[in-house]
Amino acid sequence: MHKIHSAVFFAALLAGCSSPPTTNTATNARSAIDDVNTPSSRAETPANSDPQAANRTPTKAEIMQKLREKALNAPPSNVPLPKPQFKAAPENSVMSTTMNGQGAVVETRMFRNDPQIDKVEMTWKGPKDTTLKIFLKNGQNVETRADGIKDLGTTPVAVIRRLASRNTSK
Repeated sequence: MHKIHSAVFFAALLAGCSSPPTTNTATNARSAIDDVNTPSSRAETPANSDPQAANRTPTKAEIMQKLREKALNAPPSNVPLPKPQFKAAPENSVMSTTMNGQGAVVETRMFRNDPQIDKVEMTWKGPKDTTLKIFLKNGQNVETRADGIKDLGTTPVAVIRRLASRNTSK
C-alpha cells in the first residue's frame, strides 16, 4: 500500500512540475527574443567560434531594445485621444491639459468673457521648448515662444495680452 501512495505522489509531482501550454501574454517578449536570435539581427559569427554562442539567450537589455524598436516602427494606433476635461481657472477661465497626436503636452485655457482673448494653447515639446498660441476674439491667431510662462493656468491675462499685442504689431 505504501508503494502505491508513493507512486501516486510521484506521478502528481511530475504532473505539477510540467510546464503549462504557453499563452499569448508573452507574445511580444517571445517575438523580441526570436528577433534578437535571428541571423539578420545579430553579428555574423566567425567560422571558428563556438556555435552555441550564436544560439544564446538574449540579455534583458537586448530584448528591451528590440521591443523599443518595434514600438517606434509601429504604425500609429487608431485609438482616439480622450476629450479634454476642463477645470476652473482664475479670471473667469477654464483650463485643460491633454496630449496631442505627436505626444506633446498641450495646455488649453479658455476665457469666458475677456474682450480680446478667446483661448490660449501652450504646447510643451520639451522641458524648455514651449510655444504659445493665442486665439483672439477678432479671429487673429498669434504664435510665440512661451518663455517666462511656467503655468498657463495661473498666468495673468494681462501677461497674455502683452504677448499678443507685442507679436501682432510686427
